[in-house]
Amino acid sequence: MDLIFTGDNKQEYNTKEINIDKYIVSVIVDDDNRFIGISKIEINKAFISHKTKLGVHQVEEFYQD
Repeated sequence: MDLIFTGDNKQEYNTKEINIDKYIVSVIVDDDNRFIGISKIEINKAFISHKTKLGVHQVEEFYQD
């Protein structure tokens, strides 16, 4: 449960993570699961290959003479 402050008002909301394609979207919902807002968007690292994580890129195929 997260606390969100708006002025003098303090309310508790739930945060849920939703996988959308290659992204993880954290959404804020109230107790009735009604959408309040988006708190963050991240890239799902499971979609990144091991070589990409290490920074290894084969660029020769793009720069042929």
